[in-house]
Amino acid sequence: MAQRFTDSNKWLDNWFSNLSNDYKIVWLYLLDTCDNAGIFQINIRLLNFNCATNITEEDLLKTFNGRITKIDTDKCIINKFCVFQYGPDFLNSKNKAVISAIKKLIIAGILDVNDNGIYTPKIVFDNTTWLAQCVVYSCTDFC
Repeated sequence: MAQRFTDSNKWLDNWFSNLSNDYKIVWLYLLDTCDNAGIFQINIRLLNFNCATNITEEDLLKTFNGRITKIDTDKCIINKFCVFQYGPDFLNSKNKAVISAIKKLIIAGILDVNDNGIYTPKIVFDNTTWLAQCVVYSCTDFC
């Protein structure tokens, strides 16, 4: 069973507090069921069953627009997941769990790595740390 950090201040966050109860539980469900890279399989039937909701995939993507990104026909990523769990410099980590997450991001096509080992993200992991990541990872095309 995966153990994760959680932000106890989410209950004070305007974005979270403005969500309906259904979407609050869905957000917590996504955070708990994604893999260690923040990637989750879109399974609306199972989500609705586990959360006792009745939402559509379109509702999910619209409500969490900017917080999740659809990366495949049946997969999404929680954009800030790795930054929150592993820190803003997670791409430089030597921790085995983080390396495993980075490999999943590469396989999912979210990260490219060149011959010099420099990562180029294809999504914004976290707006607040993105400029620092661009300097460190030479991905100025994304800023």
